[in-house]
Amino acid sequence: MPPGERGNKGKRRNRPQHEQDPRGNEQEHLQTGGASSVKPALERDGISPPVPTLSTEDYNIGLGASQNITGGRSLGHTPTSRNTAAGYNTGSTRNTTMTNSNDTVGNSRAYKRAKHNEFTHSEFYGDQSFGDTHIHNTPQPSLPMDARMYGVLQKLVQTISWDILSGQLSVINQDEYRSTISPFNREGPENFWISKNIDFTQWESDNDSRALLLSAPPGHRTTEVCSYVVDLAKEKASQTSSSVLHFFSLSVTKARHSTVFTHTLLHQVVCCSNAEIKADSIATTFLSTLLGGHFRRHTQVFKEDDPPYTTIQKILDAPENELIEALVEAIKTVGIHELSIIVDGLSEDIARLVVKQGMRATRKLKALFTIDQSPIYGETLDRMTCIEYDKERKECLRSLHYDDTRYDKISEEHHGSLEWLWKHPQYLQWSVSATSSLLYIEGKPGSGKSTLAKYFVKNLVDKVPNARSSTVAHYFYTFRGTILESTHENMLRSILHSILEQDESAFFNFQQEFRDFRRRNHSEWPYKSLQKVLSTFANHPPTKTIYLILDAMDESNDDERRKIIQLLCKLCLKENPCSIKVFLASRPVPELKHHIQEHPLVITLQDENKRDISGFAIGFLEKEVKLTGKILGEAAEYIIGNADGAGEWSPADIQIGKQLFRFVLFARRPFTVVELRDALALAILDDHNASYEEFQQNLISAISRRIEHCGGDFLEIKADKTVQFMHQTAREFLIRTIPNANSLIFDLSDDAHRALTTMWVRYLMLCFTTPRMQDGFSTIWSWSPEDFRAYAEYLNEWPLIEYTFRYLKDHHDLGGPNEDVSQLVTALIRKLADNQASYFFGSFLNFRFGNNYGIVFPLNEYQEASENMKHCTLNAAADPKLPHVVEALLLTCTQDAPHAQRKTPLIISVQKGLVGATQLLLDLDDDKDTKDDSGRTALHYAAENGDEAIVQLLVEKGADKRIRDNSEETALHIAVKKLG
Repeated sequence: MPPGERGNKGKRRNRPQHEQDPRGNEQEHLQTGGASSVKPALERDGISPPVPTLSTEDYNIGLGASQNITGGRSLGHTPTSRNTAAGYNTGSTRNTTMTNSNDTVGNSRAYKRAKHNEFTHSEFYGDQSFGDTHIHNTPQPSLPMDARMYGVLQKLVQTISWDILSGQLSVINQDEYRSTISPFNREGPENFWISKNIDFTQWESDNDSRALLLSAPPGHRTTEVCSYVVDLAKEKASQTSSSVLHFFSLSVTKARHSTVFTHTLLHQVVCCSNAEIKADSIATTFLSTLLGGHFRRHTQVFKEDDPPYTTIQKILDAPENELIEALVEAIKTVGIHELSIIVDGLSEDIARLVVKQGMRATRKLKALFTIDQSPIYGETLDRMTCIEYDKERKECLRSLHYDDTRYDKISEEHHGSLEWLWKHPQYLQWSVSATSSLLYIEGKPGSGKSTLAKYFVKNLVDKVPNARSSTVAHYFYTFRGTILESTHENMLRSILHSILEQDESAFFNFQQEFRDFRRRNHSEWPYKSLQKVLSTFANHPPTKTIYLILDAMDESNDDERRKIIQLLCKLCLKENPCSIKVFLASRPVPELKHHIQEHPLVITLQDENKRDISGFAIGFLEKEVKLTGKILGEAAEYIIGNADGAGEWSPADIQIGKQLFRFVLFARRPFTVVELRDALALAILDDHNASYEEFQQNLISAISRRIEHCGGDFLEIKADKTVQFMHQTAREFLIRTIPNANSLIFDLSDDAHRALTTMWVRYLMLCFTTPRMQDGFSTIWSWSPEDFRAYAEYLNEWPLIEYTFRYLKDHHDLGGPNEDVSQLVTALIRKLADNQASYFFGSFLNFRFGNNYGIVFPLNEYQEASENMKHCTLNAAADPKLPHVVEALLLTCTQDAPHAQRKTPLIISVQKGLVGATQLLLDLDDDKDTKDDSGRTALHYAAENGDEAIVQLLVEKGADKRIRDNSEETALHIAVKKLG
């Protein structure tokens, strides 16, 4: 038979060239519904109602039975014998492989003929509608899907050509729908969450099978990116042997998405095949796979009198997992080696099904899916990655969060002051420049740098219109607050958090370092990672201006300051694509001046704020001091003349100054700098129930500078790191004067010792009730030498521990009787007795205070083990690196008899070469000549060590040089032998 011709009225004409659809390119919107166009098409082929049905005999004898079908017409073939079934002619020799070579029309031809509309479910023959599995003819009983019926239906499936199947599929022209989608701009900041995401770029460049799931609420351009990826995939496919399947769920307004999705992709698979013979094989494979699913589920929807079209419809009516399985088997039939699947808007379940099964269908599968809700499943399939919109950025924000508490503590500007800034030439040049630049505000201490920086932050948006769309981040260093507030780590955390919080498109700069941070399970961001993230903004796209306002660089930690300044200068290079404006306020700092030479925009604050100081001084003198007339003018002139551009001493400074004077005046010995740090933290906290974490947060970093600042011209730090009055006569004068000086601003009253007693009790309570103390050092029975060393190191982290144990009773006695203080001391002693590791400290305090309060110290089961532990800890702590704890431990030993080998605390201190501890014990009148089991005294061991300082100290305190040990040797004998 000639090509394109089928017998009798079934003659089929070839379509004109302009109507044919090139393979893989859908020219028209292929609509669903089937019957409205299939019926006329079949009538052209000579088929007319009534529709033949499958009889019971047909099922019994199979499709090969000799039986004429009503109408005598075949569906697409010339009848040559009675070998027809259900109106489908198998051809004279046609077998299940469907080797039909008589039709040369391309595989897309059936779709050109089978335009159908999913929204108008026109009727097939009789009362059967497309997609309607209910038969309105006389009901017939459904037959169970047994092997016999499965065989009959399978033979029917083998006879169905692609032309016939295509007429009953629900297909939508995806390229026509894509023409309505807006272009995707991968360089647009709103798209960076996709285009610059690590997972997306890796998925794009990966040469292996890989699937990507994009999850985002509507309106976040997932449809646009899918269309963009389709274009890229098709361009690649035009140059290689790869194929592209794509589907957009918004193209479907009704009907079952999974059905339309599967049918549309099946159509695209056919278009990917290179010969019409493939199309029939694809149809057979697709329907056979679906039929197998019905058989496995024991479907009972098939009836003996169903028309063939109804039977096909029932086969097609399958769950989405079976539809996808059938689609995958069809893909296998085509033999596609490289396949891209891009699907927008279907469910996560469908995406996972396609990936799981699709990986088996082709050598290389690149799949992209989008969903409009959060992923349901926590785990991901192998080779499938999920990008959930904004989820990772929010997790990153939580890890960076840090409160810049200093900002709220900075004084507000005086009304009407600082307005000069907006008109200053240096500021204007910095502000109007379209490129990155740095403005350096240099000022003396107290010149109002922090007030100016806060004023700039508050008024930037109002004064600079384009700042409304900018990113503004600020950080205020300070050595007056906690240790953290002066560190560069927390500056970086704070400004990076601000940037990311305001600009979600900036997350790609953070993503890699954030993932490294999570993978390594760090508790805090590594400093180097923070630096690296900020440095990436030098190459950030020019999306919006970034303002970085940093105050008090001089109060930052000295270490790494130079590198931070270098980084800021790097961000301000004019050639950088992103405009970054750095507003930096600081006292003169050598490394700062050196590195900003290339950034000459400098405002010297004390040269600009004399008018502001004048306005503030006059207002204060008028309102607060009630001065008027000539004296007001003279007073204001004096203040302005002596201010020299500075006038800042905050209430916090005054409070710290008060505490410093109290400690230095009433301490029983000079405090060291580090001891004052802990004392100030406790005094500032001023809360008996404060936690250890709150105490840690109040530790002042850069404490030396803070002491110098708040101590004014009275206090100084000596060479031995103790803090004292510059002139001791000032201390003596103040102590004599204080009883009559209650009106002084520092309010150093008579109850100072009582207040200090309370403070030292609180300090010891904190030390011995921390989680580490309670959990890590509670059970001592099985301690190793390493455990004793760890305990000693922990106690040494509390620099005031020696002072509190040594002088607590002195302050208590000087403060006089007080019921509140007595209760605190009693509670402390009992708290120490409750823990095995601190029992001996409680015993010592009870020894010191017992006579005052009549405390009956509990002699519990801890006593013997605790006494042994005390000496083991002392041995572990006898190290010059642990000065605080060793002296505290030695104090507790002064009430004891000699312990192991009868070595006294003095002998242990001398053996370890601890000059300070030796001096302490000698001051406490410890017996200098007590012998150990070997008959040696402390002087013997000092001579053996060749320690001249300790030998001299012992001799000066009256140690007996004539005492002989068990070997009849004096200390001099030992010293001579050592020299010999």
